[in-house]
Amino acid sequence: MSGLIVKHLDSLAELRRAAPAWDELWQRSEITLPTARADLIALWCECFAAGQPFRATVVEESGQLVAALPLVGRKLMGMKVGVLPGNHWSSAGDLLLDPHADTERVCGALLGALQERSPAWLWFDAVPAQTNRWQTFLRAVEQRQLAYVRRRRFTIDLVRIGSDGKEYFDSRSRSQRRHVRRAASRAQRGGPTELRCHECLTPQRVEELLTTCFEIEASGWKGQAQSAMLHSPGACAFYLRQAHQLAAWGQLSLNLLWHQARPIAFEYGWQSKGVYGSAKVGYDETFAPLSPGQLLRYFLIEQFHSQSDVQWVDFLGPSSDATSKWATHEYPVERIALSQGTARSLEGMVGRALFAAYRHGWPLVCGIRGAAARIAGRAAIAQHAPAPSLPDCGEVACDPAAVSQA
Repeated sequence: MSGLIVKHLDSLAELRRAAPAWDELWQRSEITLPTARADLIALWCECFAAGQPFRATVVEESGQLVAALPLVGRKLMGMKVGVLPGNHWSSAGDLLLDPHADTERVCGALLGALQERSPAWLWFDAVPAQTNRWQTFLRAVEQRQLAYVRRRRFTIDLVRIGSDGKEYFDSRSRSQRRHVRRAASRAQRGGPTELRCHECLTPQRVEELLTTCFEIEASGWKGQAQSAMLHSPGACAFYLRQAHQLAAWGQLSLNLLWHQARPIAFEYGWQSKGVYGSAKVGYDETFAPLSPGQLLRYFLIEQFHSQSDVQWVDFLGPSSDATSKWATHEYPVERIALSQGTARSLEGMVGRALFAAYRHGWPLVCGIRGAAARIAGRAAIAQHAPAPSLPDCGEVACDPAAVSQA
C-alpha cells in the first residue's frame, strides 16, 4: 500500500535491534503490559521457545512503526502454525497498533504480508479480542474473506482505582468487608503487620527479594507438589531475568506482607501506563488463618487509592473467587484461529481442508474420544485394572474453548 512499508524481523537479534522503534510503538499503543516490549518478548522466546522459528512482521509509515505482530512457529495437526509468544508463566507478544494511524489500512497491509510469508494457520490463544486493535484486525480478516473462528475462553478481573478508597471498599460485599476487617484485626493482635512495596531496586536487591518470594511459594502445597518455581530452575531464571529488565525500566513492583518480623505473602507485579498488573502471588500457608493473600491485596489497593499513578489493577489471569470479590470491571479473553491458506497451492488446499475439519468436526471427535475414555475407565474399574491409555488428541484441540462459534 502506498506510503506503507512492510518488513520482517526474522530473528531475536533483529527484534532486539529494533527495540527502540518497537517500544515507541508500544508506548503509543493501547497495550499496557510491558511484556509486549521487544526485550521481554525476546527473553520469553529464549526461555520457552528456544529452537523454534521466530518472525515479527512490522509496518512502517514515514519512518515510524505503526504496527507489529510477533509470531513463533509451531506445528498443529501436522500443519505449520504461527502463534503469539506467551504461556501460563507469563504473557508476551501481542498485536501492536498505532491508534493515531489509519488502522484499517495498516491492518490490511499487515495481513497481506502475513499471508505471503507466514504459516497457513495463525493461532492466537489468549487475546483481548474486543479491544480496538483486535477488532480492526478482524475486520481486515473479514474483508479478505479468510476463514477464522473465535471462542471466548475466560474473563479477567479489573479494579478501577479512584480518589475515594472508602467509597470503593464500601462497595464491596458485606461478607468481604467483614472478612478483611477480622483478618486484619487477628493479624495486628498477633504482632506488627505491614505491607512493604519495592519499586526502585538495584539488581542485587531484585534477586534477594525475588528469592524470598520463591521461598514463600515453596513453603506451601506447591512445594509439596513440586510445582513451585524453586522446583523449576528454568522458570526461576526466566522470572529473575524478567524482573531485572522490568526494574531497569522502572516498571517492576514487588510487594510483601510482613507479620511478626517475617514476610508471609508476596505479589510479583509490574506497573506501566497507569496499570498495575498482578503477575504472581503466594503466601506462607502457616499463616493461612490470617488470609495473608487477601490482606496483602487489601493493603495494596488501599495504597493505590491514596496515590495518583495507578488507575487500574489488572489481575491478568482467569477470574476466580480470590479476584472477583475485589473487581469493579472485567474483560473477556478469546482464542482466534485463522486460516490463511488459498487454493493456489497444495499446502493451502490441505490447510483449508484441515481447518474446515477442525472448525466443524472437532467437537464430534472430542465427544467420541471422551465417550471412549469413560467406557474404558468403567471397564478398568470393573476389572480392578489400570485404565488403558488412549491416543491423545492434543490439549488445544480437546479444549472446549477451541470449538467454533460458527
